[in-house]
Amino acid sequence: MNAPLVPLVALGFGSFLLAHVLFWRIRRADAPRLGRLALLAAAGLLLLLCAGILWLEERPAVLFAAAALDLLLVTAYFFFYAGIARSVSVTILADLLARPARSLPFANLVSTYGSSSRFHDRVGLLQRSQLVVMAGEHVELTPRGRRLALFSRRLAAALSGGLHG
Repeated sequence: MNAPLVPLVALGFGSFLLAHVLFWRIRRADAPRLGRLALLAAAGLLLLLCAGILWLEERPAVLFAAAALDLLLVTAYFFFYAGIARSVSVTILADLLARPARSLPFANLVSTYGSSSRFHDRVGLLQRSQLVVMAGEHVELTPRGRRLALFSRRLAAALSGGLHG
């Protein structure tokens, strides 16, 4: 990889990530605010381009490559962040994790997530993935599901302040 490319991408994408975490820590909300996240990404890209043009006097090919790599990383991050912050499956796992017995009556889940058209598909997917088991009328978290829920909750708290599926 071209040496000037790495600091430029680190500046653009790094400033985007830092701004995202700081902004979401200061102004928490129950929505992922993807429009604002796009503005932060654009600001990071602009910073990358300005630094490349003004201070590093980089060639257009290096600037294009750095901008393309930055956009690739931002796009990947958008998919990752939206999956963590808005995932019904991850939110169900987190709800089960919050219960002392790691179990919840199925009727409670239905009343909470019944408005979601994909709810029943998600519970089936969680079962097939061995993240939950159905025990009578209860949905119980498996050890594997507990690990994933803990990881997701910690990651979501670090990035956005919580899970909002």
